Formats: sequence, structure tokens, C-alpha cells
Amino acid sequence: MRKFFGILFISIVFFACLFAGIYLAENTVPSQNSNTNLVNFDSSNQINLLILVVDQLNQSPTNYVSAWTVIFYYHLPNGMIILPINLQGDENSQKLTDAFHLDNKRFVTKQTINTFQETFDMKWDGIIMLDLMAAQTILPWVSSQTLNLSIEEFMQSTNNSENVTQILEPLCSSITQNQNSIENLDWDSIYPSHLLSNLSQEKLVSIWTNLLNENSINCDWHLVE
Repeated sequence: MRKFFGILFISIVFFACLFAGIYLAENTVPSQNSNTNLVNFDSSNQINLLILVVDQLNQSPTNYVSAWTVIFYYHLPNGMIILPINLQGDENSQKLTDAFHLDNKRFVTKQTINTFQETFDMKWDGIIMLDLMAAQTILPWVSSQTLNLSIEEFMQSTNNSENVTQILEPLCSSITQNQNSIENLDWDSIYPSHLLSNLSQEKLVSIWTNLLNENSINCDWHLVE
């Protein structure tokens, strides 16, 4: 009889431990289907553009001026980040000027883009090349007439990181307060004679219109050292 109760006691302890182990496993090990990232910024949530500013596109020669990365992101709220990655007085300016070449369609070559990628360790979803005439048209539109600069003023304001803040601060402030429709841009005056891209015109328009789907958008800028 004593042996029987001993076996019964051991059996009860065994099954109690077994069920306790199963319970703990189910309640402490995360499910393979659970998503631990509540905010998921995948490639569909943002678009990174390289913007190359040149002096003129409608005639030769075309000379490199500066390079910018603009990141458009679409996630509660939508917004954009502006990075002047190379200005006229920067250390890499001469190297990039020497590497800057156009193909027979007057668009920047793949070799040139590779040089920019290697220099800044960045990759982009699209390339926009615009000249000073296009910049003079786009800035007043995107800033709701806050920035209405001559070509000379634009060149002076973008020749180094200290001066460029004179453009970036009012630009982001106006974008945040006044989201200007793409319909207000004089597109025909700049495309394609003063602005070229490896993205279609429809894609370029959608990047901006999708940004304005929210009631408010963010705009930030950062200087790249």
C-alpha cells in the first residue's frame, strides 16, 4: 500500500510539472506570428531622392553646382528631410565636379552616380537633375513665395553650410505651415528643358501629392559633415 501511494505521489508531481512547463512555454515564448515592431518603416514608406543642381541644362556646357538628398516619408504624419550633402565650398566638391559627366541624353551617367554613392555611402530611389532656372522656379512655389531668390542669391546662399541655413530654415517652416499643391507649379516652364529625372513625370507628381494626403506634414533639415 505504501508503495502504491509512493507511485501515485510521484505521478501527480510529474504531471503537475509537465502541465506547468507547457503553460509557461505558451505564455512566455513569443509567437512566431507576433510582430514586435509596432512601427515598421519599410521601403514602401519612404522615397530617397538625389537632387543634383547644375548651372544650366538647356545648353552646353553643363556644370555641377551642388548635391542634395531629400527623403520623403509617409507615416503618421507624412514628412520630408532635406540633407545638403555637397555644397560649393565643401571638401568633396572638386572631386565630384571632376567626376560629373552627362550621357548622350544629357542625363547624369551611371559612373557619376556610382561616385556619389561611394562618396556618401548612400543609395537613392531616384535622381533629379535641375538647373538654376528650375531652382528659381521651384523655391517660390514650394515655400509659398517665402523664398523668391535670384540666381545670384541662390548661389551665395548655397555655397557653404553656414549660408545654406538661410534657405533651409524658412523653407521647412513654410512647407510645414502651407502645403502648396503641385498644380500651382509652372511645370511646363521647367520640364524637361531645366529639369530631368530617371523617374517619370507622373511619379514625381505623385511623390508630392501623396505627401499632402495628411492634414499636416513635417519638414526637417540636417547638415551633413
